[in-house]
Amino acid sequence: PHANRTLTIYAQPKGSAKKEIKHATVNSKGQLIVAYTVKANTTFTVTFSGDTWYTSASATAAVKA
Repeated sequence: PHANRTLTIYAQPKGSAKKEIKHATVNSKGQLIVAYTVKANTTFTVTFSGDTWYTSASATAAVKA
């Protein structure tokens, strides 16, 4: 894996606006750690804008409180 990937992570609690909670580059293992307290059903979205090797992508997951 390429370690220079920059990701943006958003959280959107139910009934609220989407908010960016982290914009950072993954570590040498391809990991990015984020801490967020879920107080309501929340949808998380991770986006990758693309680089020399891969096209842009995004993924979404819902967490129920």
